Amino acid sequence: MNSRHIEFVNEYLADSELNATRAYLKVYTKSSEGAARRSASDLLTRPDIQAYVSQRMKERVQRVEAEKGITQDFVLCGLKEVAQRCMQRVPVMVWSREDKRHAQATNADGQGIWEFDSSGANRALELLGKHLGVFEGAESEDAPVPVAVTVNVVDGRKP
Repeated sequence: MNSRHIEFVNEYLADSELNATRAYLKVYTKSSEGAARRSASDLLTRPDIQAYVSQRMKERVQRVEAEKGITQDFVLCGLKEVAQRCMQRVPVMVWSREDKRHAQATNADGQGIWEFDSSGANRALELLGKHLGVFEGAESEDAPVPVAVTVNVVDGRKP
């Protein structure tokens, strides 16, 4: 592994999305986007580079745990709290012109209408489920069948 490979790995790990193409373009500035994509992919499949990336990521985890107290338990407990908070129902409030104040909205039967952050709850639960392996092998007869979709792009626009 040469110095440019080490620099590539450093740029790769510094990228918030771990975008290898962007990292490659920062190190090899004269490369085209397509060539960078291929070359970055090739570099990441090399055993010596994979070992170096793995080593650097382990070092990062140890450093973050030691300096900031961010552990796997911290992240999982945070996700659990986010899911619980997002699922707390809150009343839907509307302005009452008669009373000149906010009042809880009601349905046709006069029952109060409630809402919660289903998007936030679903995302937190999804991340927890993935971590716990809840979704592995969860295919059933009712599961949707994957469908391939082809999108034609002309001049950077979808037709």
